[in-house]
Amino acid sequence: MAPLASLAGAALAVLCCAAATADLAVVAPGGPRDSEEREPSLRDIAAALYALNAKFDAGFAQVDAKSAQFNARFDALDANIAEILSATVTPRSAAVVDACARGAARFLSFTTDKGGSSGICSAFAYQRLPGGGPVVFVTAMHCLAGLPQGGRVRLVGVGAAAPLSCSVAVGIPSEDVAVLDCPGAGLAEGFAPSSHPRLLGQAVAVVGFAADAYSNASDYHLPGLLVALNIDFARTVGVAGPSRDSAGVKCSSDADAGFTNARPAGFVNYRVTPGMSGGAVVDFSCRVLGVSHGRSCSAGAYVSLASVDDFLVRSASLATQP
Repeated sequence: MAPLASLAGAALAVLCCAAATADLAVVAPGGPRDSEEREPSLRDIAAALYALNAKFDAGFAQVDAKSAQFNARFDALDANIAEILSATVTPRSAAVVDACARGAARFLSFTTDKGGSSGICSAFAYQRLPGGGPVVFVTAMHCLAGLPQGGRVRLVGVGAAAPLSCSVAVGIPSEDVAVLDCPGAGLAEGFAPSSHPRLLGQAVAVVGFAADAYSNASDYHLPGLLVALNIDFARTVGVAGPSRDSAGVKCSSDADAGFTNARPAGFVNYRVTPGMSGGAVVDFSCRVLGVSHGRSCSAGAYVSLASVDDFLVRSASLATQP
């Protein structure tokens, strides 16, 4: 440390002076000096410097300890602030989610096996390994109901997102998830997975496309379609609530669609807007908790991406085999 270097320089100067004094010492006319007047020896000087150095070391150790305490308090304060912000919809957090939703969310459509148009559904780009891993598109399996064998799915996004033509790489009805094989998917900005997909009380956003009465009203709308990108802010909860309202009218996802038997990974305290099934449920860092799956009268449900991850791991393993 700089103070110790200064001490060493000072010690050297003192020793040099002491040596010179010893060499030039002359006995006074009155005879040798008594013990009270003798010059300090080199050993005395060294002992004094060692003691001074020890005091400085002890002082620096106390400063380091105080600094560590302050750093720990500031880290805790930063964590508390981050937690408060993550649980609150602010203009900044909304802007973050808006930006990544534009890059990842897609409107899904196809021609059914009966020659008609599919209903409104959503998909999203997913990057299991952030920072260079492959990007795939994921949707809900029930969104593909009526797709002919070997049929193609069209994905359209807002802004400069290029339309994609995709086939179904794998569908997992028991989990209500499907992975799409889309040439050009690597150009999309994929959501990374969340570390806490089941944590209660998280502030989240449900991202997808929904029907809208206005056409081309904003840059959230798809040209020529009464469909727009939608972001619903919500919070994760433990239950979905009843499937019928107080009048006995069924308001949950239709069991006849064949997807309500999938086991949800979690729920949000917001009734997911129709059309947003297959979209992503993300936190305010744009990390995806799961795939939007269905709804009850007062809440929404999302399913896990675990089976998607398993499929991607197996596919990557097969691709590396000779």
